[in-house]
Amino acid sequence: MEIYNQIIKLRELQKKTEKGYLFEQLIREVHPWDFKPPIVYSAGSEQLDGVFTWKGITFIIESKAKEGEITQGSHDWEDFELKVRRRHGKGIIGIFCSLYPVHTNVFEAAKRLNQEGYYTIVLDGNFWNDVANNYIPLKDVFEFMLPYIRIKNVGQPPKIKTIKEWCIDKTKINKDITNKAYKATASFLRRHKHRYHDTVYVQRELDKQIHSVINNFKPSTLRIKYAIQHQDLPKQILVIRDVSGAGKTTCSVQLAHSENGFNSLVVTANDNVIDDTLIQFLDSLGGDKGISTLLEINKPLVYVVDSLDESKINFHQKRKEIISLLRFLDRINQEAQQRKLKLFPLTILFTVRDDYWRDWENLFEDMRVQKVRKQLANFNSKELQIALKNYSKAYNYNINNAISLETKAVLSQPINLQILSESKEYEGDVLITDIWEADILFSYFERKKEDVFKHPIMGFSSNSFLLLLSELAYFVIQKKLNQFKRIEFIAVIKKVLPLHESNAEDILLVLVSDQLLVKENDFSDTFRFKHSKFIEYLCSYYIANSVFINNTTSRLESYTSSIFDSGIVSMYNVHDTIRFICQKTFPDIFEKITDYYSTSDKYLGHKLSTLRSNIAVGEETMEDDLKLILKNTSSNSPEITWNSFFVLVAKNNKQASKVILDIFEITWKSNIKNKERWKMLPKISNHDLLTCDKVIVNVISSCNPLEWEKYLGLILETNKRVDFKLIQKEMSFAEKQKCFKNREDWSHVERLIDIIMNDKEFILGSE
Repeated sequence: MEIYNQIIKLRELQKKTEKGYLFEQLIREVHPWDFKPPIVYSAGSEQLDGVFTWKGITFIIESKAKEGEITQGSHDWEDFELKVRRRHGKGIIGIFCSLYPVHTNVFEAAKRLNQEGYYTIVLDGNFWNDVANNYIPLKDVFEFMLPYIRIKNVGQPPKIKTIKEWCIDKTKINKDITNKAYKATASFLRRHKHRYHDTVYVQRELDKQIHSVINNFKPSTLRIKYAIQHQDLPKQILVIRDVSGAGKTTCSVQLAHSENGFNSLVVTANDNVIDDTLIQFLDSLGGDKGISTLLEINKPLVYVVDSLDESKINFHQKRKEIISLLRFLDRINQEAQQRKLKLFPLTILFTVRDDYWRDWENLFEDMRVQKVRKQLANFNSKELQIALKNYSKAYNYNINNAISLETKAVLSQPINLQILSESKEYEGDVLITDIWEADILFSYFERKKEDVFKHPIMGFSSNSFLLLLSELAYFVIQKKLNQFKRIEFIAVIKKVLPLHESNAEDILLVLVSDQLLVKENDFSDTFRFKHSKFIEYLCSYYIANSVFINNTTSRLESYTSSIFDSGIVSMYNVHDTIRFICQKTFPDIFEKITDYYSTSDKYLGHKLSTLRSNIAVGEETMEDDLKLILKNTSSNSPEITWNSFFVLVAKNNKQASKVILDIFEITWKSNIKNKERWKMLPKISNHDLLTCDKVIVNVISSCNPLEWEKYLGLILETNKRVDFKLIQKEMSFAEKQKCFKNREDWSHVERLIDIIMNDKEFILGSE
């Protein structure tokens, strides 16, 4: 493709000699040959611009970069015709190449030569334009022309589209690219495709949205008809952010299916060199990175990088690979534009847990990225109805009662329905009473504990089962990777169940057989937990059991840090599950653990930051989270009290005035050095609490004129003059005014007080 564009750009050169020399050089490069490239040949008064052999046939080349139209009677054509005639009977074919269009009588002369057996092909300026716009290797043109010049005697190639239809088998190309994509995706599918995926998968609204984005990159849709405008370019990068267990990986598995109308390449972020994977795949499609192939089949390509959040252990390396991937995208987009496409026919899709998006967000700044947030988290009512039917059919059970709205809400999260189904497999008619997420996992592991006795291993009990799995889960957390070697598994057994070291292989087989652990692939010695939700539950059990056995919460800070740093599970979900497990199994330590988390600055600091982000997008804070915050409103940490204030005063959280005033006072006092403390006042105003005693007492103690200005401005904006006048007499405002009287930086404060006290007109925005 590039060399054709180089040929066309020669027309812009002013120096005729340089133009002719470069044209001859490029023409020799673009032609095919068997073993050696075309050579220049001179004999006496005759010069051949190129001679080469291809398919056992010798070709001679004549190259002309003459701007004036070449005609049959011009010496340029007559010289070439003479060279061809001199070689009659030697099986030589002449190729006449002109940088510019030639007169129609040249093609007529070429036809006469072919009729006489002097075989000739003419490639003029119009041909170079056509082949640049509809890329095809020149060898394919010659494959078509060799019988064409002999049978029809025509030396002028037809339109390139005609040649493509003759020499390109689209079915074969489709099959070839699909096979290559499947091979590149095979490792991902072996690890992550569920055994019942094709039976249980439910088409979601997000599927339609993803397909719509990808279809924008059909080559036919990307063709440039007018000048490229930035706003006309579709967003080429799609980021799906959602919670753990929402079905992001399941969605990625579905995208790998070839019947989607596009070709998919799917990897996990943890895979090696995710940038090179795409580059090598496109290189396998041809020297133009597969543009001509994708144009032929008119299919876009989607490259899916699943689970960014799980590559935290290689965080810096992965950042480099993503930067490299995005730079490569820029390069192939530029190449596509040279082929008159707006962009390369490729969409890159990333999935990431919402909690960890901040780690990656800055990589995509200033890029055209479409972000989809929390659209997979739950089945809607229609989707849930289909999902319940699909799962019960696949797992051979039947829900024999009407389930409550609360239970439907729990089962609408895909991972919960899947785990419930695994626990009910082959049970026939079942009753589903009110449940919630931790309850599903608790019941699941209770059943798995019973299953231990189906595979008797001397001394390996249900208690040993949970002890080992929870230790293994915490090992994975510390490793920051849901993956472990066989030798590491044996080391964990040696640590917690030393008497069972000799049974390690049998125990591992049981855990894999029961689908708690899975092999990374058929040939590796590496294993992982089947669901991250399993790790979440087992870590919760590990922590609760540790507190129970040691009768102390001293290690909770370390556990909390490890889980936050792991990037594998959500510490907030672990916290909720710990509370559930304590209520079920360790009731004596429930209060102790609850008290720890309600006073832990490390846990609350992370929690509050997340809650504020959720409030910013209109979400309501859960009741248990509010209770946790309220238990810790006496924290000495300015950051904790600051974030607690903004969570509690959010209108959606509907807290009582007393709660808001109490947290205001604590936060105001603990953030005395915070230059943005004035931002608390508009929140207080939203709750109509500006003239309450606690607010006024704390504001008038401030030595910051900006805080006074903001407060007095809000008094005026909300028409609280009368209330202010009544209260200021009791609060000794006059005494406070003496402290800043005649100070220049307080002049605006004095003007505002004057406006309030003397009922002067206040114009918003005036000085």
